[in-house]
Amino acid sequence: LDEIGELSLAAQVRLLRVLQQKVVTRIGGVQSIPVDFRLVAATHRDLKEMVQEGRFRNDLLYRLNLFPLRIPPLRERAEDLFPLTEFFLNRLRSKYGISQPLVLSKKSVEQMLNYKWPGNVRELENTLERSVLTSSDYQNIRVIFEGEAGGLGPAMSVVSNELIKLETFEAMQKHYFEAVLKAAKGKISGTDGAAALSGMHPNTLRSKLDKLGVTFKAVKPEL
Repeated sequence: LDEIGELSLAAQVRLLRVLQQKVVTRIGGVQSIPVDFRLVAATHRDLKEMVQEGRFRNDLLYRLNLFPLRIPPLRERAEDLFPLTEFFLNRLRSKYGISQPLVLSKKSVEQMLNYKWPGNVRELENTLERSVLTSSDYQNIRVIFEGEAGGLGPAMSVVSNELIKLETFEAMQKHYFEAVLKAAKGKISGTDGAAALSGMHPNTLRSKLDKLGVTFKAVKPEL
């Protein structure tokens, strides 16, 4: 159970019953069903402090705190930073159908080592995806941290004076792919198509456009 500290007090009572009696009752049911399981719960909150504030049950904390494990924040385990980075970059290559290796710039590597990563591993994952999507050179990727404006991808070199407002990450992707389509005059496939400009497989790009709800009205897209 992730983020156990977010459970309401009512839900905490129900979970405590399950842990104590090892039975559950289905929604709408009346029969108690025996269960046998091992529970792993995670939280980023201080549960002892929440107990003192009356926001978490003391008896539930004792039930959960049988074998506590503390995972240090990313800033305290620099040795994990680049193995995780390599893992996420390889996953991004597969996700977006990028054929070539993804390589961070030397300056970006130094910045990542000095960055405190307040959002831990999830922030690292989002930062890398943002950086890949906005990179104009997959062999020299500049890492774009949250709130920082960066490059806007291969197609932006042929889209002059295009102003992109980076709002949410999803909005940034949408604006980027709209610009790619405009640069490709609405074409998806081919050497001068949007897929080639963005370094993606045409089917992957079509799926991404559909997911983001990207429609392009200035030119007729070849969808």
